[in-house]
Amino acid sequence: MRRKSSDRYPGNKGKDQEKKNTGQHKLAINLLVVFIFAGATVLLGIGAGMKNIVEAPVFGQGVWIDDVDVSGWTREQAEATLCQTVEQEAQDVEIKLTFNDKEKTFNAQELGIKSNIHEIIDQAFEAERDPDKSLVQNYETALEQKAGKRYYSGIETDKQTLGNSVEEFIGKNSVQATDASTTFHKDTRRFTYTASKQGITADTASVIAELSERIQNKNFDALQVMGEIVYPKVSEEDLKENTVLIGSCETIATDNANRNTNIRLMCEAVNGLKLEPDQQLSINELVGQRTAEKGFKEAAAIADGKRLVNELGGGICQLSGTLYNAALRANMEIVERVHHSFPSEYLPIGLDATLNWDDKDLIIKNTSEYPIYISAELDGKIVRVNLYGQPLPDGTEIEIVNNILKETDPGDPDIIETDEIPAGTRQLIQKEHKGYDVEVYRNYYKDGKLEKKELISKDHFSAIKAEILQGTNKVIK
Repeated sequence: MRRKSSDRYPGNKGKDQEKKNTGQHKLAINLLVVFIFAGATVLLGIGAGMKNIVEAPVFGQGVWIDDVDVSGWTREQAEATLCQTVEQEAQDVEIKLTFNDKEKTFNAQELGIKSNIHEIIDQAFEAERDPDKSLVQNYETALEQKAGKRYYSGIETDKQTLGNSVEEFIGKNSVQATDASTTFHKDTRRFTYTASKQGITADTASVIAELSERIQNKNFDALQVMGEIVYPKVSEEDLKENTVLIGSCETIATDNANRNTNIRLMCEAVNGLKLEPDQQLSINELVGQRTAEKGFKEAAAIADGKRLVNELGGGICQLSGTLYNAALRANMEIVERVHHSFPSEYLPIGLDATLNWDDKDLIIKNTSEYPIYISAELDGKIVRVNLYGQPLPDGTEIEIVNNILKETDPGDPDIIETDEIPAGTRQLIQKEHKGYDVEVYRNYYKDGKLEKKELISKDHFSAIKAEILQGTNKVIK
C-alpha cells in the first residue's frame, strides 16, 4: 500500500506553517517601523511648527494692547507706536488738592506717576515664551491669544514721591496748636497769661491712600482734604489753676549794709526763675563764685566751723535757707542741703542751709507736672521767697516740724590770757553755742489727718564753748 506524501513526511506541514508565521511577524515589524518613523516625522514637523510660532520675533495672532492690534508686530514696533502716546498721557495728569483754604495743583512728577506700558508690552510679548513652561504649554498660550487676547496699560504711583509731596503740602498748610503760656514779671511779681489756640492738620496717610486709589482708577478730579482740629494740651484755665502760691518763707535780716547787699544780689539771681518739671536748681551753678566783680561785699561768715570772720559774700546763706524752707513747703525734692556748724538765728534749728563755693550747695528739684516760679526779694529787712506752681490735691496740707532730740550745754568758757589788752579786762572773741541733735520731718495731712511723715534731715550741731581773752598787761591802761 502506497503512503500519501503527508503520511510519508509528517514534519513538512509544520515547517511550512512556521515559515508563514515568521513572514507575517517581519511584515508587522516593518509596518510598525514605518508607522513610527512616519509618526515621528509628523511630530517633528508639528514640533517645528510650534517652535516657529512660539519663537517668532513678533507678537502672536490675536494680541491687542490698549485696543491696538499688534499681531505680527515686533516688540520695537509696538514700543514705537504705543509708548510715546501713553507716556505723554501719564505725564499730563494733574490733580488739585485743597486744604485749610490753600490750593495746590500737583503734576505727574510730584504725584510720582509713570506709565507701565513697557511692562505691558513685555508681558504680552513674553506670554507665549515663558521659560518655565514647556513648548506645548507655550503653544497652547499662543492658541489662546490667537482667539483674542487684550492687554491694557495703566499708570502707577511711586509711593515715596507721592507721600513726600502730600506731607509737604499738609505740613506747610497745617496750623500747630498753641498751648497757653504764663509770663512771670519778676519786677512786679505778677503773672500774665496768653490764651491757647486750636490747630488744624490732616491724616496724611489717608490722603495718600485716597490719591493712590484715584490715580489707579484714572480719576483725576480735585480732592478736598478734610481738616482735623488739633486741641492744645494746656489751656489758660489749666495754667491759672496750677500757678498758685505753693510755698513761702520770710526771715529777718540784720542792719549790716554789706550783708544785706549780698542777700539782695542772691535774691536778684533767683527771682523770676522758672523750673520746668524734673528740672533742678543749683545755687552754686546759678550764681557762681561770689566775687567783688559781681558786686559781693565782705560780711560776717563762719570760718573754721565756729568763728565769724569777714568774707566776700557773707550772709548769702540767709537767702539759701529761706529758699530751702519755701521749697520744703512747696513739696519740692531736696537733692542737696548742708547745715551750718551752729544754728542760724534767723531760722528754726535744723532748717538752715549753708553755701560754700567749693563743697556746699543747695539743690532743689521740681517733681510736679507744671513749672514752678520763684519770687525772691529783700524788702527792707525782710527776706521773702514765694514759690508758685501746682497745688497739692484738695484737702492736703504740709507741715514742717523740727524735733530737737538732744540739747548739749557748751560748758564753761575758755579763758585765754593775753598781754595785748590791759590787765583786769576781758574780751569775748567767740560766742558760745549750744549743741543739738535735731530731726526735721515733712508731715502730710489729708483733711486734717496725718497720712505720711517724711524724714528730711538728721543734723548734729556740736556745742561750742565761748572764748574770752583776759588781759595780763599791767602797763597798758
